[in-house]
Amino acid sequence: MTPAPIPTPPAYEALTRVHARLHRLGHLDAIARWDQSANMPPAGNAARAAALAEIATLMHALRTDPRLAEDIARAKDEPLDELQRANLREIERDWFRANALPAELVERRVLVTSRCEHAWRGQRPANDWAGFAANLRPVLAMAR
Repeated sequence: MTPAPIPTPPAYEALTRVHARLHRLGHLDAIARWDQSANMPPAGNAARAAALAEIATLMHALRTDPRLAEDIARAKDEPLDELQRANLREIERDWFRANALPAELVERRVLVTSRCEHAWRGQRPANDWAGFAANLRPVLAMAR
């Protein structure tokens, strides 16, 4: 007879559900970014950039939900194994990093990087470094 599985503590379970959802959304984001770089026709860039910004702001909202802070605090008191404790530390680190950025910055960053990357596709073959510099400035401003 096999022993019954040990139930996952509730706060930790809530955190892993949110992060599983974030993982799936990140997967979609990666596919959309790959398609933007590899297959998307040039006329689709504005719509794709808006869609990527929407995904980024949705993911940011999930990452910064105040309930996560409560679940993180409760999960620290739950009986977790070593792997779960390590995962909890990464979840908390992700929460702190996400809360350091306002949602508007997250959205603007996606929009300016998409615009820059799209413009670069035409500027590089044309050796248009001045045009590239103009598109890169907002990306550098976002990084700062």
